[in-house]
Amino acid sequence: MLAIVEAFLPETGQWLGLAAMLLVLVLFAGLGRIRGDDDDIPGVSFLRGWSIFAAVLTIVGVFGGWPFSPVYWGLWIAGLALLIWNRRAVISEILSLRAVFVLGLPLILILAGKAPSEVDSFTHWLPNGLFIFEADRFLRADGPPSQSAYPGFPYNVTFLFYAVSQVAGEFVENSIVQFNVVFLLLFASLLGWLLRRTDSAAAADTWKLAALTILLATFLNPVFVRRIWLTSYPDMATSVVVAFAGIAAWAWILSAAKPDGSERSRALTVALLLALLVNIKQANLVLVVALVVSSGMVALRDREIHFSIFLKRLPLLIGLPLVMYFTWRYYLVVVSPLTENKMAAVGDWPIERLPELLRYMGVVVYRKALFFALALGFVVWGLLSWIKRSPTPFDRLAIIVGATFVGYNLFLMLIFIAHFGGYPQSYWRFNTHIGYLITAATVFGLGQLYRLNKEKIEIWCGRTVPRIGMALVVAVPLLQVATANYWRYDLEVPKPMLRDAGRELAGTLPPNANVGVIVPGDQGNFTSMFVYYVRQSRADLYSAPINNDAELDKFLSSAEERPLHVWAYCPADWIGRRLGTSVRPGSAALLMQNQGRWRVVQEWPHRALDGLTKIYKHFDISKCLGER
Repeated sequence: MLAIVEAFLPETGQWLGLAAMLLVLVLFAGLGRIRGDDDDIPGVSFLRGWSIFAAVLTIVGVFGGWPFSPVYWGLWIAGLALLIWNRRAVISEILSLRAVFVLGLPLILILAGKAPSEVDSFTHWLPNGLFIFEADRFLRADGPPSQSAYPGFPYNVTFLFYAVSQVAGEFVENSIVQFNVVFLLLFASLLGWLLRRTDSAAAADTWKLAALTILLATFLNPVFVRRIWLTSYPDMATSVVVAFAGIAAWAWILSAAKPDGSERSRALTVALLLALLVNIKQANLVLVVALVVSSGMVALRDREIHFSIFLKRLPLLIGLPLVMYFTWRYYLVVVSPLTENKMAAVGDWPIERLPELLRYMGVVVYRKALFFALALGFVVWGLLSWIKRSPTPFDRLAIIVGATFVGYNLFLMLIFIAHFGGYPQSYWRFNTHIGYLITAATVFGLGQLYRLNKEKIEIWCGRTVPRIGMALVVAVPLLQVATANYWRYDLEVPKPMLRDAGRELAGTLPPNANVGVIVPGDQGNFTSMFVYYVRQSRADLYSAPINNDAELDKFLSSAEERPLHVWAYCPADWIGRRLGTSVRPGSAALLMQNQGRWRVVQEWPHRALDGLTKIYKHFDISKCLGER
């Protein structure tokens, strides 16, 4: 048990990052209370606060070029003031979340210690976050350079690095991972709220409901992909915000049908969520449009809603997102032209590849049949409801979900042709962006079915259902602990040594060092991780992965006058033959060339393969074991 605690709980310095993240949540909760007459969706004020925080920093950074920190601490003052002013509402919202966060506490603690281990984190997400923390502003032509491959990506998610690191006083590299766990639990609370709206779950079942919804958000969810969502990538944030925005739009539509005094507040919530969404990824503008159009489709055909209400709120719904979208476009085009993904000219689109593209997409649909079957079900149900002008809450939600799915997938087909050369690049990954919205709608529908058949189910199952609920309350936290290895894939061999050796060498490698990295089977991922930790904000290092003679020759010929080094996790026999040196078996080594000869500078013993240690699936461990 002690070994598990030591392996998976946060290290001493990571506790500071966790505490800082929780304080930033307090800030977001305060900023999200800009109106006292808040709606009742649990956790939505945190997302609204994040939206306001990101919008202010973006506008200041783009048009003012000023340092972020004075504005940041000004937002803290405003947030705390709003928090105190609306303390009763804040306390009430926090209490509504307590069951989910208590049962999810093991997951929070396990992932508070997770280190980055994904290639895109090292090439642009982490460098983007590190840059704005160190420079205290966006990249500008007259300022320091960025080490990011894509410094032009919008910064709504990256601001989470900045927010936490400012409180901690140091760069907290797993800030977004910590927030993603919070987003995950907020989504679970959203599912519980939807089930309560069906009257299928009583208030007395709060803890049972929390346990069930955590499972529905993770293990039982077909779109949960931990190696993508529990990272610095924006995918988790996109899916959660889309889910909240879609449900908030639906709740706004319902309030417009039966005015209860909350319509204006709910419309503002939708607008803030859409404004947040658009600068998580600028391609999310398509999701913004899809959600607004689908809401309009409901209002247009619904007998209980005056379409004039939708038109009255349309400038707000689309205006705020467009302000944020074009603010960032202005920055990329006028203030600081930067690298970003662009579409090919229309004449260069490979239209002839469309049949093959559809076939590839069909393979993905087949492999993820459950998700796409649910999506298709909402498309059909939503279309029929729109034609028949059905007024039920589920019908309205089905229209929003079905139309959003169709619109987003049509856009994906466009970018596959216009940007990816006719290949369905990450088709499944992109569909997870609307996955949680589809999950939320499915859970609401199942809750409706349960309510309609509650008496029959109770007769058939007797006391089985309550007993299962009680068992889940105990089992869910234990399951999180038992599956710690599942969550902490950053501990897979050889990742820990790449981080440790990189940090150690950061201050010891000479200026302008040329470092070749040898890790069996590496296609650049391991090299990206190693180099990130070596150089952090250093721009003077050249690096390349080495797997064979050809790559070694290319590395040696590109050296010019730079000091030559090779860091090898498993120095194979051919390295010994080529470089004329030997390395102790069972160890990694740093080799340096001096006057035409190679020598071992430092060695690191391999981590023992105990019961808690896993091996990364793309890492060829056999080459290392053979040398022991």
